[in-house]
Amino acid sequence: MSRAGASPEPAGPSGRSGRPGPSGAPDRAGAAGSGGPRESAGCAPAESLWGAWLLNACSAEEAAEVEAHLRHCARCAADVRAAHRAVAALAEADSTGDGSWPAPPPALWDGVTGSAYRRRPPTPRGLPGFARPYAAQFATLDALLGELGADDWRAEAAPGWSAAQVVAHLAATDSLLAHRLGAPPVLPEGLADPGDPDDPGGDPGGGPATEPEGSARTPSGRGDAVALRTAAYTAWAERQRPEDVHAAWRAQAEALRSALARVGEEQGQRRVALGRTPKVPVADQALGRAFETWVHTADIAGRSGFRLPPPAARHLAPIADLGVRLLPPAMRVCGTPLGTRVLRLELTGRGGGVWLVGEAGADSLPTGTTGPAGSTGADPGGGTEEPDARLVLGTVEFCLLVGGRGDPAQLAGTARTTGSGRLAEEALHAAPAFAGP
Repeated sequence: MSRAGASPEPAGPSGRSGRPGPSGAPDRAGAAGSGGPRESAGCAPAESLWGAWLLNACSAEEAAEVEAHLRHCARCAADVRAAHRAVAALAEADSTGDGSWPAPPPALWDGVTGSAYRRRPPTPRGLPGFARPYAAQFATLDALLGELGADDWRAEAAPGWSAAQVVAHLAATDSLLAHRLGAPPVLPEGLADPGDPDDPGGDPGGGPATEPEGSARTPSGRGDAVALRTAAYTAWAERQRPEDVHAAWRAQAEALRSALARVGEEQGQRRVALGRTPKVPVADQALGRAFETWVHTADIAGRSGFRLPPPAARHLAPIADLGVRLLPPAMRVCGTPLGTRVLRLELTGRGGGVWLVGEAGADSLPTGTTGPAGSTGADPGGGTEEPDARLVLGTVEFCLLVGGRGDPAQLAGTARTTGSGRLAEEALHAAPAFAGP
């Protein structure tokens, strides 16, 4: 994780030895000269290469850049000399003589692991596959929040909300899903239980659905319970210290993660609702929590000057699939139903795929499929053999659009389309219909 302006990771190996031996130590130490004071703006490029340079993993050009900088920056030279001593010590630490490393003293191991687990408890074993994207986004946001300063917490991260309020909003919605899965409440100190007016008789997930699945809804209609909890949690967050907001969100996220682990893979299709929205499988609710956590993590990171990579492909793929499956009801909500039309949607890059999207739903096609709908047996549009439009755009771009963080008009001008341009534009404009704040 790095602030914007610094390279997020050092350059990769270039064929040199990746482990410096004792004979390499004087070369590295001797190259660090003395010079004027550190100039922070000019130090960033060289700083990003220190690790690779110390391990002899820079290209000749990169090594020359680092060494030229060190000759004129006393602060950087001193830092590199200190780091070099650690690298040299690690290189010579093989005291067993058989290629193995000596075990750390038990007290040291217990102290380090105990401190790490107190800061961030390990992911529960047996976590079902559908919950792993959420667990990964929880860990990413937890790490990011630990890097924020007081000003970052107070800065606006979403329209009308500070970073602290965005985190509180996530905790509010997580708490609602945890409650629907039967988990006990995890209320932060000073916050009264806002209740759950949409809970069907107090039975988490029980009772008939309040609306037929796939029914048309207003874009922002997520139910009274979500709105009520969000209002209570965000008002509470305004009066709290950042570390207390962080701790409260983390405790609630851990409770939800544990609740999802108890649900198990076999119960992933059990249907529950959040607020007065239609019931959907627990697996999709968990993906929804991962999706929103990612979007708001990106909000906070962007406003705070951090650069974060998108989710791993294995986590981004099911999030993208959820976004694609939301397209037909989103288009109905926006007054542009698919009807008998079929859209072929191709998402490129990590986590991408190909879908045929019709009024009845979205069918994922095998990777590399290039033929018409009829060639796969998929017929979501009710009889058409050829898709009416083909829309190609990046997976991350599409997901951020669904999450309300993209410009449909701009994407309509940059995405690749064939066939009905009107259908492609309608799909892009409807994609964020269910996005939250």
